[in-house]
Order: sequence, then C-alpha cells, then structure tokens
Amino acid sequence: MKVNYPHFNVEFWNKTFIYKNSIYYLLGGAFKILKKEKGNVQQFYNDFGWHKNSEGVYNDTRFFTDRRPVTDFYSQKTSMRVKPFLRSTGEYFLDAGCGAYPNLKYSFNNKKHVCIDLSKRGLEEARSKLKKKGVYVLADITRMPFRDCVFSATLAAHILYHIPQDEQDSAVQELQRTLKSGSSCVIIYSCSGKWSLSVYLYFCF
Repeated sequence: MKVNYPHFNVEFWNKTFIYKNSIYYLLGGAFKILKKEKGNVQQFYNDFGWHKNSEGVYNDTRFFTDRRPVTDFYSQKTSMRVKPFLRSTGEYFLDAGCGAYPNLKYSFNNKKHVCIDLSKRGLEEARSKLKKKGVYVLADITRMPFRDCVFSATLAAHILYHIPQDEQDSAVQELQRTLKSGSSCVIIYSCSGKWSLSVYLYFCF
C-alpha cells in the first residue's frame, strides 16, 4: 500500500487498493457493487474505446466525434469558455472521468492534476500525457476516496450521462463534497436527440 498524497481518505479505502505503475487501483469487492450499466461502460472503454487504430486515433473518437476541421475549431472555442470558471492556481485539480483525454489546459498552474476514472486503459493513456503531474485513481465518482474540501477546481466533462440516472445526484454531491470552500466545479452534460446540446453547469461555495 502506498499513499503519497494527503488528499486520500485512508479510512475510506480500508485496505481495498494497491499502487502499481503510478495508478491507484481499487481491489476485489470495491467494484463488485458496480451497477451493470457502469460495468458495461468500464468494459467498453477498457476493451475498445481507449484503444487506437493504425492512425493513432482512439476508437471512441472515431465512432462518436465529428472530426471535421470546422468542428475541431468550434470545439476548441467552446472548451475555452470553461476556463474562466475554474481556478488556474491551487494544489489539486480534479478531472472527473477524464478517460484518455486529461484536460491539461485547465490545470496548467495547479500543482497536481488528479484523474479519476473507471477505465484502467483510460488512466494509462492519461498517464502517458500528464506524466508526473498526474495522480491516477481507478474508482467510481459516486463514492470517491478523497477527503472533504480537497480540490481547488473540479471538471466533470461528459461523464455524468455515463452514470445511471438514479446515481447522478450522488456523483454531483461527491463533486461538491471534495471541493474546497471558495472553489468552483464545472459540469458539462450533453443531451442527445434531434439536436445535440451541451449544457454547462457551474457551482461554487
């Protein structure tokens, strides 16, 4: 067992994790409580979504992202709308459900970029990009293993709709619980249908 960072709630873990290759892993029974929907998401990204094709493009990107140049420009412009709402300084930045795409542009001046995700493969890809700046935790954001009031800023981009609807409130409560007083959290939630709509939710306390 290895805990190098004071933000971990050691009592919560209760000997249910190991540290290997720079990633904190939950063990055994900790993931047996996952609902089928979350288990399916975890399996999809481990086995397919975060694997690359011969051109180096993730399967998730190939099948679910519009890669036209005009769309790339739009995505870059809209992503920068988030930055003013997140603190650019502070010790820990939480990137909830970042997968293989850690949002480094939001944590440039934070000491550590904490990635939490259900996908081991996603965390390995995130580690290849962030290197030593990152802390990588394989866990469920509806019951995060962090102390209260830890993070200077939190981002949950396109993650909540991967969680069963009856657990999404718990996820938001966890994001708020682990946020420092006076800090902010941004949630990006997409609504599918005839038109795709991204909703930006912002809160601070």
